[in-house]
Amino acid sequence: MSTSSSAPQIVQETPDGRPPEYYINASIEQGGVYPLQVISGQSVQRGHPGWPVMLMIEPGIELLYRQGDEPVKHHDGQDQLILGPIHRTMGYPIVRVVALGRNESNTFKATVRIVDLQGDWVLIPGKTIRNAVVCTPDGGSPTSNTSGTPDAFLAATGVYEWDGPNKLIFKMDPSTLPPEYTTVPFELEGSVVIGPDNIQGRQRLAIDSPAVSDAHPATAALAFPLIGALVWSSRRRIVLALVLLLLGALLAGCFGIGITGSVETDYTLTKLEYIGKGDVQGEPIWRISGGTATTSVDLTITTQVADPFSDKPPEEQVMQCKGQIETEMVIEIYKDGVFTPSDISGVSGQEYRHGRLLLEQQPRKSAVIYQRT
Repeated sequence: MSTSSSAPQIVQETPDGRPPEYYINASIEQGGVYPLQVISGQSVQRGHPGWPVMLMIEPGIELLYRQGDEPVKHHDGQDQLILGPIHRTMGYPIVRVVALGRNESNTFKATVRIVDLQGDWVLIPGKTIRNAVVCTPDGGSPTSNTSGTPDAFLAATGVYEWDGPNKLIFKMDPSTLPPEYTTVPFELEGSVVIGPDNIQGRQRLAIDSPAVSDAHPATAALAFPLIGALVWSSRRRIVLALVLLLLGALLAGCFGIGITGSVETDYTLTKLEYIGKGDVQGEPIWRISGGTATTSVDLTITTQVADPFSDKPPEEQVMQCKGQIETEMVIEIYKDGVFTPSDISGVSGQEYRHGRLLLEQQPRKSAVIYQRT
């Protein structure tokens, strides 16, 4: 960042481990005005616009402002005003402000800093562009249009925090995990880089050794939201319905389910919007879009199938799902704590209620499974 002004009106400071910030403190005489422009990429070599920034204006002064080509708006100064993101391609290329002295002298106070994307991240996939995931031995491709809600596993168990000037990493809080998840040996990782032209991220779920249920379908249902953490449930549909694969295994008479492998998602997005809320699910602080995500799947699902009317030992069956699926992607960012462990529902959650309903509708063999719950 650079400025055409100087101290004491505009002062540059560099917080520890963060990029430089500009603090604006401009006196305005009675009847006077203070004009300000924040422009992205104005004097950056090779045309790179730099990182997206925000203009945060303190309450106490009336002003007029315009973001990009939007209409001019009035702000009465009663509350803090946050404008942006200011970025030539990802947000508004320019933001203009005119602070008004009106009938008395006043002081215009504001800060310009890189966008703060810390918080609870929720990945919401959209339209499927390409699905090359194949499950063997049946060779099918596990897709579905089943409705669902955004998966909150990542958001409920940790938060994205700064790990450098323009990088964030996911930090898990083990204390947030429901007791049933503490017995599943999994790793959950996430990282994000804010670049000059886009936002790139990676999210990975790895199960290192089998997460096997006992002879209890309800316990097996606890694996559903875990797999959904990166295999994606959206407001409109479950794009990769491993949940249904597991449920189908239960309906076939399975009483042991083991899952190993990994699900890794890479995404590149080019549009950043400041919504400015973040306290309620569905109303985020930030929304990131304008790109796609590719999920690489490598999972082995081992089931033990038993006939309740026979004394024969359980039969083990193995299914492998490998390949990639590409979808459109939207990410919503909320304040830390909006999503809680209750959002990764276990036995009492939507997944088990749905599974129980299907079990009730099955013929006699599946009904025996239901009675064991």
